[in-house]
Amino acid sequence: MRIQPDPVPNGLFGSENVDDLLLALCNYYAPSVIPFVQQQTGIEDPNFIAVRVVSGDVVGRYVLETYAISDGKCGEAL
Repeated sequence: MRIQPDPVPNGLFGSENVDDLLLALCNYYAPSVIPFVQQQTGIEDPNFIAVRVVSGDVVGRYVLETYAISDGKCGEAL
């Protein structure tokens, strides 16, 4: 999943809570993203799901985390 907030909240990339935020975003979107990816790619049992929050266009910043998929939600960080 690629998420691009506009505007990016101040301090997002240096926040101590960014890991919690990424997991919450992942669990919010996973129930719709996982079936969509399965349908579009033909992958029946995907191994992981990734969340990337980006700022800027060509040149910018981002934070990325990958999670194991567990019961249709985001499990342990990989």
